[in-house]
Amino acid sequence: MQFSGVRIVEYVDLEAIIKSGNLCSGKLDFWGFLDLSQRLPEDCGGFIYGRPLLALLAMATIPLTWTTPIAILLGLATAIVIALTIGLNIGSGTARVSLSALAIFSPGVFFLFERANFDLVMILGVLLATFLWSKGRFFTGLLVVGLTAVFKYFTLPLLLIAPFLFGRDRKQILFGSAFAASISLYAVWDYSQLPRVPGDGYVQFGSGVLSHYFTHLGLDVSSMFSIGFGILVPLVLGIFVFRRSKLTGNSLTLGSLFKFTSLDKSLFFTTVSAVFIACYFAGLNFDYRLVFLAIPGVILLQSVTGPKVNLYFLHTSLLVALWGSAALGNGLNFGSDQIRLLVVGLFQLAGDTMVFVWTGLLIGLVARLVVGSDLIRKIALRGVNL
Repeated sequence: MQFSGVRIVEYVDLEAIIKSGNLCSGKLDFWGFLDLSQRLPEDCGGFIYGRPLLALLAMATIPLTWTTPIAILLGLATAIVIALTIGLNIGSGTARVSLSALAIFSPGVFFLFERANFDLVMILGVLLATFLWSKGRFFTGLLVVGLTAVFKYFTLPLLLIAPFLFGRDRKQILFGSAFAASISLYAVWDYSQLPRVPGDGYVQFGSGVLSHYFTHLGLDVSSMFSIGFGILVPLVLGIFVFRRSKLTGNSLTLGSLFKFTSLDKSLFFTTVSAVFIACYFAGLNFDYRLVFLAIPGVILLQSVTGPKVNLYFLHTSLLVALWGSAALGNGLNFGSDQIRLLVVGLFQLAGDTMVFVWTGLLIGLVARLVVGSDLIRKIALRGVNL
């Protein structure tokens, strides 16, 4: 199934990773790949992820014929783990299942499964680490996130704050912080040597996304203005949400607008939201990374109560943020390029606007949960609501 003609072939990202590993096989030993002072061979395929991942792939030499079965198994595993994370089961109500399906399998996020992008592994790593932290296995969870961070950089912020959120004593905080800092320095040095980085495209979100619209309109607007606006709006919204919200017991209220019950116990909401916020502020991300918005978005909507009009807005805004993607609009026939440009542009603008709103909402709520709740004590409790 394909939503649009943006993709070349199914599982193209996984195939490209396997090819890169095979091209590098035998060129260096495992430790040679990890040695940042040693340049990679020029015929290693222009690998754009972390060198530790390349080292593992070069050793594995996975046959290309395995691409499809690996992609299917990886996609199924990720879908099942996400369903467990957001609390879906056979007894879940029709409305809950429908909303969750519309969020997780929205056009942009569906890229993730169609392309078998490595972010599938990143999601599994973050969710596994959160589960381990909930069971008191602090260093094991930290190691898992550390591995994801040297594979792809965007879990580094979660790695750096994890010791302060999940360390239960001074020893864990100190040693965890030293480990996180060491991994971060290695990852930053590694990524500074990348032969290339992914180019800009239109099926993207993030702090600099407005530059796409100015380009379409033929306006010469500084990219710094676009990025600055994209950073300022969510931060202002986040400060508003933080100042207006209050955590009392198991209930977090946002003025008279919303009430979130037991959201403070959901560790997955905190960790996955932190990854999404980091992705947003890092710059442009392809829309498949909106999965890191879909997961906490569904968790949040399952805990919210309030006036119906507010609930309708919250539900609708999440779906607009996830479905307002050129991944869907580019696949529709509008009769002419001019109409397509207008419709797709407005469609994606609505989605990007709601991403701004949801980024601010998550910033404020996560900040309030971290400041106002004893996460350390909750993690120590067995049977905590993940």
